[in-house]
Amino acid sequence: MVESEIIKWLGAANEFVEGIPARDLTLDEWRALPIHLQQKGAASGLYENAPDVPQDELPPVVIIQTRDGINAQEASEASAVLSRRRRIKDGA
Repeated sequence: MVESEIIKWLGAANEFVEGIPARDLTLDEWRALPIHLQQKGAASGLYENAPDVPQDELPPVVIIQTRDGINAQEASEASAVLSRRRRIKDGA
C-alpha cells in the first residue's frame, strides 16, 4: 500500500476505536499510537489509508541456569524480557 500523509476518518459520530481520536490523523500521529491500537484501527475499517502494521512478535524466552545461582545481570535480562512479553500479550 502506498502510504498517504493523512489517515482519513470514515466513521460516524457514534463509531470509534477506544484510544484513537475519531478524526483524520496525520501519518506521524498514527505512528505515535501504540502498535496494538494501530492494529485495531486498521482492522476496524474506520480509517482509510492506514498503513500496514507489522505483527509484534514475542521476544524469545531467556533460559537461565539456576544451579549456580542467579546473578544481577541474569535477573535483569529475565525481568526485561518477561515485562516485554507481558506488555505485548496484554496489548499495552
